[in-house]
Amino acid sequence: MLAFLLLSLLTPRAECTVLSEDLDKASIAYMNAQEKVRLGQAKEGLAELRALSRSAPWFGQTQWAIAKAEHARGNFVWAYMAYKRYTYAPAHPDDRTETKAKLKELEKKEPAFAAYADAEQAALRKDWPKTLELVQLAIDRKAKFPLAYRLLGVALAATGKDDASVDAYTRYIELDPDAPERVELEEFFADYKAAK
Repeated sequence: MLAFLLLSLLTPRAECTVLSEDLDKASIAYMNAQEKVRLGQAKEGLAELRALSRSAPWFGQTQWAIAKAEHARGNFVWAYMAYKRYTYAPAHPDDRTETKAKLKELEKKEPAFAAYADAEQAALRKDWPKTLELVQLAIDRKAKFPLAYRLLGVALAATGKDDASVDAYTRYIELDPDAPERVELEEFFADYKAAK
């Protein structure tokens, strides 16, 4: 059960039905946050974008905006994570092409990102020993890289190391308190620990 849940986090989420009222609210919040970033109030604008990401995870443009703002600020870990998350959202083909190019650029610049990308490919092939090796390399190169701990959690669950998987996911959430699946994970882990 743990492996199934945690492995499901590796794959893109299914599309969901969104009410037009929710879309309107998200669009307005997005435009207001973007305006703050544009006016030089990046910290406040990014905080609002992250809040929107939590309240409306289906609104993919939020990740795009976070990625671009963090990239411009030189916060490459957060830019990389937001670009990665944006690849799972419905996107304009031009945006998707630019996103892939930005990911490749960051992977060339930062060896931890390159190791993570290779680990992610190994995970998609279900090559768990290789995934574990590569994701550990990513963590060794950049200890505060949340997505690496997320993928470590997936690989550990797939190999039956449930307690270690929970620890890896806990570290992921500690490093990225705005993780889109945070609430889902915390609820599951509370149930998991209660059952032990």
